[in-house]
Amino acid sequence: MSADATPPTDLPPTARRASGRLWMAIKRLTAVALLLAVVGAIWLYVQLERYEAQLPSTAELRRYRPPQVTRVLARDGTVLAELFDERRTVVPIDAIPNEMKAAALAAEDADFYQHEGLDYFGMLRALVVNVRSGRMVQGGSTITQQVVKNVMLTPERTFERKAREVLLARKIEQELSKDEILELYLNHIYFGHGRYGV
Repeated sequence: MSADATPPTDLPPTARRASGRLWMAIKRLTAVALLLAVVGAIWLYVQLERYEAQLPSTAELRRYRPPQVTRVLARDGTVLAELFDERRTVVPIDAIPNEMKAAALAAEDADFYQHEGLDYFGMLRALVVNVRSGRMVQGGSTITQQVVKNVMLTPERTFERKAREVLLARKIEQELSKDEILELYLNHIYFGHGRYGV
């Protein structure tokens, strides 16, 4: 302990006692605050571990196949009809043009190949914008989080769903390659005018 932490000795006895009590109170408050911080951190860790154990398996992403168009063909191969709920043809990542990948990344998640599934600055920015506007205006979600939300979870806007999304996004980033995640995203999202996926 440094010399600055002890009460000064050149004060009158009553001032010295008051100064000593103040220092003792500061020390006790600091000890209580540190103890609460440690207990809080342990509690949070236990809660996250328990919560993570209840999350859906990321293995379902490897097996996931989005709905595709069923084509009815004539004998000569001409298409007679297309049946679908979502108009989509799954395309492997290697067959998707680089320009399409670059456009999606520029619009949705420019740092996709640099982050580990979460954009903390983006989530903070979205939180500030949403609080200021009083409603949900921005999402701040990465492509990985969007895959989790659209493929594994429901689209509801609750804190619990967002917490599950964050935990699953981190887990997915550890288990799938960036290209696998991008392929899932590009083959799943809605592009408008009845078109799903690239």
